[in-house]
Amino acid sequence: MLEDPTTSTVDEVLYQAINARASDIHVHLQQQGLIIRLRIDGVLQLFQEIPADQAIQILARFKILANLDVSDARLPQDGKCAVVLAIDDTEKAVDLRFATMPSVHGEKLLIRVLDTAQHFLSLDTLGLSPVQEAVLLRLMQMPYGLVLTTGPTGSGKTTTLYALLATIDANQRQVITLEDPVEYSISGIVQAQVNPKIGFSFEQGLRAMLRQDPDVMMIGEIRDRPTAQIAMEAALTGHLVLSTLHTKDSISSIVRLREMGIDTYLLTAALTAVLGQRIIRRLCVRCRVVDLPTQQEAMLFDQIGKKVATLWRPGGCPACFNTGYYGRVGIYEICLISDAMREGIVKNYSLSQLFGIAQQQGFMPFLVDGIEKVVAGLVSFEELMRIID
Repeated sequence: MLEDPTTSTVDEVLYQAINARASDIHVHLQQQGLIIRLRIDGVLQLFQEIPADQAIQILARFKILANLDVSDARLPQDGKCAVVLAIDDTEKAVDLRFATMPSVHGEKLLIRVLDTAQHFLSLDTLGLSPVQEAVLLRLMQMPYGLVLTTGPTGSGKTTTLYALLATIDANQRQVITLEDPVEYSISGIVQAQVNPKIGFSFEQGLRAMLRQDPDVMMIGEIRDRPTAQIAMEAALTGHLVLSTLHTKDSISSIVRLREMGIDTYLLTAALTAVLGQRIIRRLCVRCRVVDLPTQQEAMLFDQIGKKVATLWRPGGCPACFNTGYYGRVGIYEICLISDAMREGIVKNYSLSQLFGIAQQQGFMPFLVDGIEKVVAGLVSFEELMRIID
């Protein structure tokens, strides 16, 4: 029996996307047809254009997979499904999260690809320097305090939190998470998921967590003052609390929490450290090419005390789809909340003043960590400049 062409097309899109390591599949219905783009290593790439006479059927097939209402294109919908595909003679199980949004010319569909067979990344695979890794391991042994990871959407904050949780012995310490949504199931710990539709918010979930005798609490995101308040109070009452915050760098988190209305005494007493991070494309080791630094690059290297004779540029080969990049690695900065920093918070110092205090104590910003990876041949100078704002 011949397979339906629509089903074949959808299956092929999913196969190719997963084989290409795409994290997201963008499906956009427009007047000329269906535009499909893949986000690979954080960058969108055009994958396929489907003619208008096939577009509606293809979009409907995607919605059927997610058990969405095919007849309703007026309201946003969310759904999910699990699929198993044979890739390189190996069965790969993935979870697909679907979200639709109505637009002028038709629905926009986003499919988030979550590899359920993926092993959780450990700290030593994230791209942390030995010093940074040692600092984080020491923080995870603390009995209480608030440790934040910060950065823009898609910068790997949740992945870092999972890697931090993996360093904790869940047999000796009760670990509970509250997420939106739970992206990966972790053996040995209690994971809960917020559900705004029934009124189960981060604030309510946090209060419930505190009644479960936790030692370590992971909160998917601090979004508002009530959540921040409870997280800090928990950090002061014998709990190690891990969470994320949307700010551009680590030190900006202090200013953001102040702007949320968190009392100074609570902020200075609870906040222990902030890990700022970005995620950057790795150079493809199969096709990277060696080159001389430009005058601008040499000047920047000199400013941070680096003498660089050669560096690596992106090439292009079939393995990396001719992009010159394959995979991603993090660049990091860690701001430890010292007594001097606490004094600056109490005195309502500006962001630049707090940055000055951190530098006096050996704070290494993103740029320094990124340049180290450029020198090591992990990333290109061009990619670093694209990521650093």
